[in-house]
Amino acid sequence: MAVGVDVASVGKNYGEVRVLAEVDLSIGAGEFVALIGPSGCGKSTLLRLLHGLELPDAGTVSVDGAKVTAPASGRAIVFQHFNLFPWRDVVANVGFGLEVLGLDRAEIAARVDEAISLVRLDSARGRLPHQLSGGMQQRVGLARALALRPGLLLLDEPFGALDAITREGLQREIDLILRRHPCTTLLVTHSMDEALFFADRVLVMGGRPGRIQADITIPFPRPRDPDAVRAAPEFAALRAQLWSLLAESAVS
Repeated sequence: MAVGVDVASVGKNYGEVRVLAEVDLSIGAGEFVALIGPSGCGKSTLLRLLHGLELPDAGTVSVDGAKVTAPASGRAIVFQHFNLFPWRDVVANVGFGLEVLGLDRAEIAARVDEAISLVRLDSARGRLPHQLSGGMQQRVGLARALALRPGLLLLDEPFGALDAITREGLQREIDLILRRHPCTTLLVTHSMDEALFFADRVLVMGGRPGRIQADITIPFPRPRDPDAVRAAPEFAALRAQLWSLLAESAVS
């Protein structure tokens, strides 16, 4: 079930370096929010705080009304690099998180089958990661996350390591998957086009330490087709607005 997210006055330091300061953010249950900004502004750090992989040094992070103090099965993250276990086949990689949760074998098998079918990898169930293309490996990572049935899905530049054609194809697939299994989603990306295609809102992050500097509502109706989005009259204006905001944030 989709969940709400609240980030209040969050700060994060790495040693003497202050990475985030006074970050405030609210995401409604079921919203898809994209987070863009220059490299080094703290986007991935914010995702790690939301997942519970790290804890803030100031402020609070809450998901579904509960303070985040550690990772939990209701939150799943997909990274840019596939992070698959090379000795495990597709089925075993997808089921890993469920094994950690201690679910029984029947429940694991049912969830793994569902997730593999969602990402259209039924014919690759027994393959090892080195036998898969980059796009297929990323679909395994997505299936592993979806098998947890998360209320919050965190995507940390999940298409960044893919070529342009594979990237666009996987974007379309993920859009279809999330329509079938909606959850609250936060996507970190460097691509303005990607943000405009996926998001209900685009947050622009910048500054050092990082802060949310703009919150832009995206008006395109759903379901969305990338070609139709790019052809919409509002697309060029929104892209220009994001470009201007990114340029400002890069020098702030």
